Amino acid sequence: MLNSETKQIELLYKWNQSLNDLGINCFHYSNDSILYIGTNKGVNSIIDNIVTNLSTDLNQFSIQTIYSHDISNIWIGTYGAGMIQYEQHEGEYFLNIYKHNNYELTSISSDIINVIYKDITGSLFIGTQDGLSYFDPIKQSFKHYTYVFGSKESMIDKNSWGIFDQGDSVLWIGIEKVLLEYIRGLTYFIIIPLLRTFINTQMSMMYMILK
Repeated sequence: MLNSETKQIELLYKWNQSLNDLGINCFHYSNDSILYIGTNKGVNSIIDNIVTNLSTDLNQFSIQTIYSHDISNIWIGTYGAGMIQYEQHEGEYFLNIYKHNNYELTSISSDIINVIYKDITGSLFIGTQDGLSYFDPIKQSFKHYTYVFGSKESMIDKNSWGIFDQGDSVLWIGIEKVLLEYIRGLTYFIIIPLLRTFINTQMSMMYMILK
């Protein structure tokens, strides 16, 4: 952990001993002041410096990304097992798993999930290794945006690594070497090339987009 006051890296031995796995892939701090840690063997939550296992049913999954406003509804992206919705109600929890199906056009675009973002309407944008998926929770179906050979209006790369909501209906999508601007209601993406000097650095992938 980076101590914000001393600017020094500190090893939290107590936390490390309680984690499901030391292969840590992601963090998420929710609105209800819970820190979630995605590992190669499920999800840990930290409340008041106490580490707990969110669910033993998640221990079989390698967790890539987590998005949540509160503990009653958590969206979890995995590596190879799709997207999982963790719902908690009256002390019990339920797992809803969304996986890609080659024979179902409204299924999620890939089971390898890189990033999940929930907008103010409650809809989800999911960055995967086969494009961007839009999930309507009411219809329980996905719409896909991906690279299409020969199309000038499609994404220019299938991997979606980062999502940032600018507001006023504009989303920024991070893919390899460029940014894509997506305006809700349109059917195409606007390509924003990065500076060549930046592209030539080792950070050739846009894993996160920060305001």
